Amino acid sequence: MDLCIEMDLMEYGSLHTMFCRKDSIVPSEEIIWSIISQMINVLSVISKEKIVHRDIKPDNILVKSVNLVSNEIHVCLTDFGLAKDLKCYMNQKSEIKGTMGFIAPEIFDSNNYSTASDIFALGVTIYQLMTGCQNDITALCKQPDALRKDILTNQRVTYSAELIDLVMRMVDTNMSTRITLPEMMK
Repeated sequence: MDLCIEMDLMEYGSLHTMFCRKDSIVPSEEIIWSIISQMINVLSVISKEKIVHRDIKPDNILVKSVNLVSNEIHVCLTDFGLAKDLKCYMNQKSEIKGTMGFIAPEIFDSNNYSTASDIFALGVTIYQLMTGCQNDITALCKQPDALRKDILTNQRVTYSAELIDLVMRMVDTNMSTRITLPEMMK
């Protein structure tokens, strides 16, 4: 018996390929809001199933289709190789998994992953799309004023205060004050 797995071709590659390289396309605010909206929907679905991705980053969000003229993009979260079913591991510490720079600060203290840690990683991803900077911003996240200044200085186009504020709330180093999925869905 032969097994065949059919998958969609993601001919545009990843968000990293499309938007984060040195001479790449600069995403419009509309494109970024669309990516955020789609990722909120994905996180909503997997969080209902008590699953955390643990490796959200531009390389793991693939672009299915894009029209830069009409500011339309369709993305897919991929690479669930590090995903964890929390129903099976409630209250159990686990190894630190993920990509440095995208791992939420609380993981280094408790090793307990949650949707909040995925929101942090998505916030870092959006920061990278906005600025083109791929440096680790974990230290900057501890200094909100410095982070805001960094975004304003490095943004490749002028983004709205609303978008910048959302990113700031997503990368809040205090998990208890970080924006939640229900708040993001409003």
